[in-house]
Amino acid sequence: LKIDSRQSYNYFNVQSTKNFINTFFENK
Repeated sequence: LKIDSRQSYNYFNVQSTKNFINTFFENK
């Protein structure tokens, strides 16, 4: 299984963004 590095980088960014948004709203 070959994973496109760009694809995994985008996936990581999406996860990071979700975590950031969740944290932001929890802190409000």
